[in-house]
This record gives sequence, C-alpha cells and structure tokens, in this order.
Amino acid sequence: MQGWIKVHRKITEHWLYSAEPYDKFHAWMDLLLLCNRSPAKMMIDGKLMDVDSGELVTSIRFLCDRWKWSKIGRASCRE
Repeated sequence: MQGWIKVHRKITEHWLYSAEPYDKFHAWMDLLLLCNRSPAKMMIDGKLMDVDSGELVTSIRFLCDRWKWSKIGRASCRE
C-alpha cells in the first residue's frame, strides 16, 4: 500500500474507536490523535513551557488509565 489517509479527530466519538480493551494499534492511533494540532503553552512542573504541534505531554499513568492497561513496559513502548 502507498499513500496516506486523513483521519478526523472526531473518530474518537465512534463506538468502535472506544471499544475496550485497547490493543497496540488503537493505543498508537490514540497517541497520534492526542498530539497538539497547534503550538500551545502548558504548565509543566511549575514552569510555563512551549509545546509544539505534533507534541504530547502526558504520563504513563494517564495512558494506562485511559487504555485500561495495568502497566506499560519499556519494551512495549518502543515496539
């Protein structure tokens, strides 16, 4: 396959998207959709930081809770 497709962020409202538990594909897609669409400012550890488009500031705990995963190992994050 070649090329690319556009996926609207509204896809997250579809019942199939939120079917649980998340598999690796849905988690990866969720990360892509959670990334900033445009530059923004965010408080991180008490400091105002610039977060560019395409970047995401989050925690492993937040993602585990969101995806209903018990733990994310380092190896699974790099796959």
